[in-house]
Amino acid sequence: MTQASRDEFWDASKAALMYLVVLGHAIQIIVGEGFFSHPLFKAIYLFHLPVFFFISGYFAYSSILKRGRSALGRAALRLLTPVFTIGSCEAIMYIVYQHSFSWSSFLGCYVLCWFLWCLFACHILGHVAALFTHPIWKTICFLVPIAPCILFPNSIPYANYLSYAWFFFALGIFAKSRNFNSGHINRNWLWAIFPACLMFIFFKDDWYIYLCPQRGPLESAGIALFRFIAALFSGAFFLALMHQCAAWLRIAKIGSATLGIFILQSFACAYASKLEYPDFCTQTWFICGVSLLVFLIAYYIYVLTKRLPLVGFLLYGNLPTNESTSARKHL
Repeated sequence: MTQASRDEFWDASKAALMYLVVLGHAIQIIVGEGFFSHPLFKAIYLFHLPVFFFISGYFAYSSILKRGRSALGRAALRLLTPVFTIGSCEAIMYIVYQHSFSWSSFLGCYVLCWFLWCLFACHILGHVAALFTHPIWKTICFLVPIAPCILFPNSIPYANYLSYAWFFFALGIFAKSRNFNSGHINRNWLWAIFPACLMFIFFKDDWYIYLCPQRGPLESAGIALFRFIAALFSGAFFLALMHQCAAWLRIAKIGSATLGIFILQSFACAYASKLEYPDFCTQTWFICGVSLLVFLIAYYIYVLTKRLPLVGFLLYGNLPTNESTSARKHL
């Protein structure tokens, strides 16, 4: 898809969401213990991941219809190649710096980018759901991954992540199949801020998807339901806000580079987590400023390096386009 044919609203939304990803990671690293209680962190994590998965599912729908199984292969190369590249770098660092070795820690290097793993799992589930045409079977395909993850989160690896991701990814697929588009979003959606604020007030620190304490099935289901509802209202408010300001923000071009920015900022976070920070660094203005700097540096590094064949594929999962292939033939 060329930049001219892309929907600038969605790209601008993705760019804003990616900045929030960087900001959330900066809060974790700089604030340290207690970052779950940080008001800005709580506000970000009410909606930014769900909206990301919603947009991913929204655009995956067309790819599934047009390319079929080949779209799944492309998704695997695009998402998993960076995972194995980053995991291999982490594994090498682990072997070099650790005096003792364990297979669990070594293999754990390859599951750090849970976001990309869950996104690929959602693509698989989306292709499975596309095999069925009857509404009942489609509903079953939707519920089967979610129900056990919600009811038994302590028994299924990454259960909280997968149920959260798939719900909104499938919602994006459903929205696109019903011809929903950015034109349906308007300022009336801004009223979602009121229920979103209520959700923010009642949200507890141990309800994040990253935390999975021992709970009964009913309590786990209730917390999951609260997370879903909170994400729907706060996500709707975010999209309405982007509808009002996306044009003058002029960040749509950055939205096409979110995967590259995510990968590069992951390396930055790995290094930054080993540093110690003075007290003034915990100020919100400082964290926001540093996050913006990292966000922009990662974008420009991606722009400069994405066309390098080895780097572009191994680090960013960029697949060669027909245009680049034909260009190489003429050289």
